[in-house]
Amino acid sequence: MERNVENNESTDVIKVDVKSGEENYKKKSGGLGEVIGRIFKFIGKVIKKGNENHFEIRKDNERPIKISLTISVLLLIIAFWPVAILLVIGLFLGYKYSITGSNINVGKVNDILVKASNSAENIKSDFNEGYKSNN
Repeated sequence: MERNVENNESTDVIKVDVKSGEENYKKKSGGLGEVIGRIFKFIGKVIKKGNENHFEIRKDNERPIKISLTISVLLLIIAFWPVAILLVIGLFLGYKYSITGSNINVGKVNDILVKASNSAENIKSDFNEGYKSNN
């Protein structure tokens, strides 16, 4: 035997099974429209956070070039290989990359980018030393 008890203060419906004493809680949902609304709200938050944070490209003491993370991700999605190749070439030409922003934790990412820059410098110096010793 089941009976429904409605809570007047909220939209929750509580089903009580009198024989076993179990309570099953079911929330009323808005259906497909609510799910789509939540997806768009999430996408909006991600885009907003991407626009507030930047990918910086620096060389020596020059003023950095800042590109929003949203545009950076779009470039990587649309043209992965050309962008990746240009980033690697930039490392060997002395450019340094970092991510900046006020509301994002970028410590580990920036550490990896610094290590990549240092590795490119080591490879470049090893190549130059090998080239000089052969001449």
